[in-house]
Amino acid sequence: MKKIYVVGFGLHYMSWINNAIHVENMEEADIVLFTGGEDVSPSLYGEENVLSFSNPDRDIYEKAMFEEACKNNKNIIGICRGSQLLTALNGGKLIQDVTNHALASGHNIRILNKGLIMKATSTHHQMMYPFNLPKEDYRLIGVSEKRRSRHYLTANKHIVSDLDKFIPYEPEIVYYYKTKSLAIQPHPELMEKDSDLVVFLNDLIECIVAKKVNICDKNL
Repeated sequence: MKKIYVVGFGLHYMSWINNAIHVENMEEADIVLFTGGEDVSPSLYGEENVLSFSNPDRDIYEKAMFEEACKNNKNIIGICRGSQLLTALNGGKLIQDVTNHALASGHNIRILNKGLIMKATSTHHQMMYPFNLPKEDYRLIGVSEKRRSRHYLTANKHIVSDLDKFIPYEPEIVYYYKTKSLAIQPHPELMEKDSDLVVFLNDLIECIVAKKVNICDKNL
């Protein structure tokens, strides 16, 4: 049984995790879960706010909870906003606006090492950008099957158009080694529990929590 501590409100964000129970105390938890909601403040990754609808008070609180989770050597998961928060707190950045990623029908993502295509929910306008980090600090697990956005809005209202030079992929699932943080941009809590993506993510979490398989394993 996996013990989940949810930061703030939104217990439904853990509904997709197999064999999970909610705990009120972080010290008891196997996993600390950060949930969806408002944009992450660009101040967390050192940029001017040009198109972020953020809640600075929430950012301050969740940053403190993240630091506490790291101090206690916990496994950490972030869903949607939570994935963006984990990216910023691990030293990455965010693209402040992308298009064609907030779709009622979702879109396909590609699991890189497996070469599998899976349907995923998609309800975000900001995007994780871990590519400024050393490659050994993170593992890109899942990306959009195809480039979807017409632009990538960054600080100072700079719109990136030369895609291949700045953004090799549109990230959907990223693992940050140093803080044991799994950043999941889709919403698995809105998907069927037997969907390919939810099954894959549960298998991944089992490996991480049980430490049965190194996250670097090419088969993950």
